[in-house]
Amino acid sequence: MAVYMIGYDLHPSEGEEHYDRLFKTLEVIGSGYWDCLESTWLVITEKTAAQIRDELRPCLRAEDRLLIMRYGEGAAWVGFKDDCQTWLEDYLEVAHSPRGIPHERGGGMRIPHDLHEEFPGEASLIERLARTSHDFNRLVTRYDEVNRSVYRIESEEEPAADDVVEALKKQRLKLKDEIAAMLVRTERRM
Repeated sequence: MAVYMIGYDLHPSEGEEHYDRLFKTLEVIGSGYWDCLESTWLVITEKTAAQIRDELRPCLRAEDRLLIMRYGEGAAWVGFKDDCQTWLEDYLEVAHSPRGIPHERGGGMRIPHDLHEEFPGEASLIERLARTSHDFNRLVTRYDEVNRSVYRIESEEEPAADDVVEALKKQRLKLKDEIAAMLVRTERRM
């Protein structure tokens, strides 16, 4: 499933309730939604942007505008109340958090083999090393890039030959081993 941002600019006629249908459709178009801004929703769904557009189009007037974008990587925000803040933290990768490391209240959409999964209980050490060691940060960043590539291929977002996937998996394993070795060395020194 993916998170899509849906933004709109509506032009209702006076007293028109036409948009109730739009909002009800947005609520059920996926498995979850966030509607803490006046004209922007985030929706979790397996549908494509075009499918979402086609489903929402009958709810709009000719002069209305609609923008649908699939969420990529990194998000930042300010000023939201607890329930809105928690949803964002749970479903979006936080831009100011080191890559591959869980944010204190969720940290984003989970991709299999993320470092928090691979090294349970080591999040604070990983975060500290990512901030203080250029070499470690480089490894974490590269691991995250390779892991995301594997995920995109396995989830059929990107086509690739089997040998490419296997090479990426081997590279991910090698990077994981290097990260583990640095963690062990650091723990021994503590």
